[in-house]
Amino acid sequence: MKKILSTILVALIFLLASNSSASVVNNVSREYGKTGFESMNFIIADMFVDDGFNETTSGWQINHFDNIQDAINKASYGNIIYVYNGTYHENLVINQTVSLIGENKNATFIKNGKVGDHFSNGPIDIEAENVVIKGFTINNAMGIWIKKFTNNHTICENIITDQDYPFSALYFSKSNNNKVYNNFLNKNIEFGGINNIISDNNLVGGHIWGYNGSNCKVFNNTVINSTYGIRLWKCCNNLVYNNIVKGYKYSKWIINGQGIELYENCSGNEIFNNNLLINSMGLDISKNCNNNLIYNNNISDTTHGIKIRSSNFNDVHHNNFINCKIKALFIKCKNNKWSHNYWGESRILPKVILGTRGIFGLIPWFNVDWFPAFEPNEV
Repeated sequence: MKKILSTILVALIFLLASNSSASVVNNVSREYGKTGFESMNFIIADMFVDDGFNETTSGWQINHFDNIQDAINKASYGNIIYVYNGTYHENLVINQTVSLIGENKNATFIKNGKVGDHFSNGPIDIEAENVVIKGFTINNAMGIWIKKFTNNHTICENIITDQDYPFSALYFSKSNNNKVYNNFLNKNIEFGGINNIISDNNLVGGHIWGYNGSNCKVFNNTVINSTYGIRLWKCCNNLVYNNIVKGYKYSKWIINGQGIELYENCSGNEIFNNNLLINSMGLDISKNCNNNLIYNNNISDTTHGIKIRSSNFNDVHHNNFINCKIKALFIKCKNNKWSHNYWGESRILPKVILGTRGIFGLIPWFNVDWFPAFEPNEV
């Protein structure tokens, strides 16, 4: 019986190899000359990169290389380039549709390139469509840049750190249908375009900043110790949900900026199920940001819970404002709606929200949450 199963397994592997343009090799020991398998995992790829490969390596400069750029330059459309653990000093230009797959994100490093004996600063520059970058630690000065009007990229399961100010860890604008997920970053994700997904990332010290984005989803991210948290600027019809934005306190002072900000001409967005903790500003909505839905968010331990300025027709409901010094404030606004919010204490009577209206914001006014929640809403 074991012999029959072994025969079937070998036949399947043979069929897979013969029906694919990709090579199938075993994940063998990285100590050259050592016999035996590290595991029975199989690597399916068209090209292989290892900083230990040289002219004695079988397939040298055909499908085996010692640097990533050479593999990209030799690649064909849709090729998979598998990069073994190592340190690669390269400023990559990805001008072909390829997938770059690192062996282990904790041990496969892409760092600033070298010119002679000196390191040169530069990004990983994506200039083609449908590029995948997965499984690397990227320590360079300028992060990853995606060229305008290139689309359908996947950036996932990477560690992207040590970018120089003012550069972001990942930057793209006017680029559509991209997926950015499961990355760790200590600088910013800046994005723009249509139908982009930013999810399940961990940012420490950086922020998520959308500019001119529409129909995008930003969810399940954790942003810690950030100046801007999550910021949308001139963005419409996006979903921002299930994120955690958390600052920190130094002595009695809250050291952080906004939790989530909508700034200038943002409309039709839904902001829900977010936890905004220990920020100087929980939710900041300003400058003609109209017709947005703000619901089921937990805003706690902030200086300001929510501030709305020069923005109208927003619906703020079923949120929790807990331990906020100033729970809500509006300036130069009209027709914003408040309902079923929890204001940090059990209430039976309506909650009055103070603010101003008028062109210059000089007319004192108030809004009312007629049906405040008696206990915290479930988030």
